[in-house]
This record gives sequence, structure tokens and C-alpha cells, in this order.
Amino acid sequence: MVGRYMNKKNLARWLVIPITLLLVVILLVQISLSDIVNALLSISPKFLVLSFALYVLLYVFRAVRFRLMLKSRVGYCTMFNIVCMHMLANSILPFKTGELAFVYLSKVQMGLQAGIGLATVAIARMFDALAVCVLFVLALVMTRGKTDIFTEAEPLVLVMAVLMIAGIMLVIWYGPQLLDMTNRLLRIKVFGWLPLPLIRSKLKEVVEYYSSSDSQSKVFIIFGLSLLIWIMASLSTSILAVNMGLGIGIWAIIAATMISVMFSALPIHGIASLGTTELILSAALMALGAPKDAAISSAFAIHLMILMFTALLGVYAIISDHVFQILDKKSFKSE
Repeated sequence: MVGRYMNKKNLARWLVIPITLLLVVILLVQISLSDIVNALLSISPKFLVLSFALYVLLYVFRAVRFRLMLKSRVGYCTMFNIVCMHMLANSILPFKTGELAFVYLSKVQMGLQAGIGLATVAIARMFDALAVCVLFVLALVMTRGKTDIFTEAEPLVLVMAVLMIAGIMLVIWYGPQLLDMTNRLLRIKVFGWLPLPLIRSKLKEVVEYYSSSDSQSKVFIIFGLSLLIWIMASLSTSILAVNMGLGIGIWAIIAATMISVMFSALPIHGIASLGTTELILSAALMALGAPKDAAISSAFAIHLMILMFTALLGVYAIISDHVFQILDKKSFKSE
């Protein structure tokens, strides 16, 4: 069974590059490279600066949220650097494996147990999904009458939001009961091949950490921060797309952005999410009324700009972290 799993994992790794290239080529044959260049050149310098400022702000809100969830174990600057490096890894590595970067960085920088680090990312993603659902439904309401193509999606999105709320409540408010139920399920013989003692101990760590009254009291603040994160993200993207000839309103662009975010949660993306992000975003933009050429070129231009923002912040965090380490060593020697 382990050998079969490893073969599938290796196969997935080998398929990442050709699938990424295939999707990029399929999209590029629909347009010319000059269309992407023109889309990039259409971004005015002041809009570019504003978009980047909003992008930095969403990282700040992510750092504040993680710091709140982890009960202020490190300073804001350290957490901001962790967020920058985590998001860089998450943007580049395929199949959402970049999420593990946060687990590693939080263990190295804060001494956090891997189980709690992984649970923190999972809970943060649940809050993200809930915030995205709220913004998507709001964007659909604001674009109602202009297009009805996503009207049938509203019930599905609302169901997803309810499931997210239920999941958050189970983990944070009903952790001990959930742990007890999980322990009972693990006693079933079919789960005998699992490392049960390790699983139980990790689950216990997470439940004890997140079922405290302190964690429960911060739920609405964390949700508020999650909303702010995705408001900043959607505004940053929309500002980039304003002059790209899409011919649709800002709410339609936000709706398309939220659709691409929903798909980005699936572990189907290749290297730097190239191809899949452009495919989903351009399809959503076209469905909302944008011309095909403008939708595809804008999707490439927006994704490239976001990757550039992510890379800049990631490089800043790596350099900043290195500088702090040198300063710490010098101050230690001087003492």
C-alpha cells in the first residue's frame, strides 16, 4: 500500500510540469503575447502602488490573525516574515504543499508543535473559506440583473458557508466532544493500521489549545480579520484589472476573483499555479461578460503581478530574517 502511494506521488510530481505547460499553451494560442504585455502596461503606476499597498495590508492582517490564533507567541515583525515566506511557498509549490511551510516555520521560529501548526493553518483556511463565501454572495447580489449565470451557485455557496461555520464551531466550541467521538471511531478495527497513539496525542494537543475560553472569545475577531484579508485581496486584484478592457464592473471582477480563490483551495494546481489560475479566472471573467481576449490576457497579467508582489514580500522576509539573525548573534557576542 505504501509503495502504491509513493508511485502515485511520484507520478503526480512528473505530471506537474507537462500539465502546467499544456494549460499555459492552450490559453496562449487563444491570444498573443502582446495582449498580455498591453494588459500589464495598462496598469497605471498609481494603481500599481495602491494595489501593492493593499496586498501588503492583507499580509499584515494575516500576521495579526495568526498571532491572535497562536496567542501572541512571537512579535508582529516575526509573524509578518513567517506569513511572507509561507505565502511565497504556497504560491510556488504545487498541490498546496506550500501550506506545510507554515508548520515548519512556526516550529523553527516559535517552537510550536507540528500538530498545532497544521491545525492553525486548517482553521485559518476555514475562516478564509467562510469570508470568501460571504464576499462571493455579496458580489453576486451586486451584479444581479447584469448576469444570472452564477445564480444557481448561490445555494451551493451558502451551504459551504454553513459547513464552514459548523466546522469552526466543532473545533473551537465542541473540541472535547469531537475528540471523544473521534477516539471512539478510531477503536473500530478498520483503523487498526493507523498510528493511533500518535493521532490521539496530536488531536488532544489541538483540542486543548483551541477549546480554551481565550480561543473561543476571539472567534469573531478572527472572522473579522479574515473578511478584511479577502476584502484587501479582492480590491488589490480589481484595481489591477480596472484598465484592462474587461468591460465589466468592479463587483463582477470581485465575483470572478472569488471563484478563482475557491478553486485555488483544491490541490489541483501545478508550479506557481500557472495555467489553472488563468484558466479559472478567465473563464469566470468571460462568464460575467468580459471579451475572451481581454479575459485571458487580464488573467495572465493579474496572476503575474500577484506572483511578483508575493516574490517581493518573500524576498524581503528572507533578507529581513537573515539580518535579524546576524544582529542577534552580534548582540549575544557583545554581552
